[in-house]
Amino acid sequence: MTTGKKAWMTIGIAAINIAVFLVLECIGNTENGAWMLKAGAMYVPLFESGQYYRIITSMFLHFGPQHLGNNMLVLFVLGGRLERT
Repeated sequence: MTTGKKAWMTIGIAAINIAVFLVLECIGNTENGAWMLKAGAMYVPLFESGQYYRIITSMFLHFGPQHLGNNMLVLFVLGGRLERT
């Protein structure tokens, strides 16, 4: 059961994801693996070699608008419900 309160964290995380996607799409191509790797996408060999920031940056990177759309849909449905409980 949901209450009238807004899911502010869910909205904030979605806004950050969308903003990061728009910036990366404007300066590069989010469907290009090499470009996304430069932007901080997760790649285990680089992570294991000391690039630990990739575990955080990869949470905000999406490979194309469909990937972003699907993830934001799931975030709003599940995140909103969980945050309001």
